[in-house]
Amino acid sequence: MTRRRAGTRDRPYTVITGFRLGLGGAAASFDVYPDLAVYGKAIAGGWPVAALVGRSDLMDLLGGPVNHSGTFNGSVMACAATIATLGLISNDPPYERMVGYGTALMEGLKAVGDEASVPLHIEGLPMAFYVAPLPAPDGPAGGPASLRLSRHLADFGVWTTTRGLWFVSAVHGDAELNWTLDRFTKALGAGLSSGALVP
Repeated sequence: MTRRRAGTRDRPYTVITGFRLGLGGAAASFDVYPDLAVYGKAIAGGWPVAALVGRSDLMDLLGGPVNHSGTFNGSVMACAATIATLGLISNDPPYERMVGYGTALMEGLKAVGDEASVPLHIEGLPMAFYVAPLPAPDGPAGGPASLRLSRHLADFGVWTTTRGLWFVSAVHGDAELNWTLDRFTKALGAGLSSGALVP
């Protein structure tokens, strides 16, 4: 109510949370409906596309007093990928599988860290979460320690963001879980051996 009186609009950036949490994105998962929301390539199975959605009174401004032009607006291939992806995740929702896999991965990573006497800060939702060595040898969680860990992980074939974000996919299963935990164990060991991570 105060926000509307002040004349501001709620427009969260939902590129990471949109369609990873559910078909309705974070808005439906948390029962928070913004004035406008931006979604990214998850709606098209990774095809480069974005969508702006929102209240009709705001969306009706597009094509009228508000210009919304772009090189790829209405791209036939991007629209086809979006329709196909939304059809797939509507007919066979992957979210329960993703929660199961992500939860097992988070618990497994913590167990590996505990076994190596490297406490890990693990936070987030099973579909996208943050992992960082704690305490970091040169400050708070994240930063240089996360960067060093991500480099060791890459050496062993596991890609995470350099700031420690992990993303899971609906196609991940038991084989990928075991493989990832094995590689994480090796990467953590290499980090300890090199002095990059301090137990």
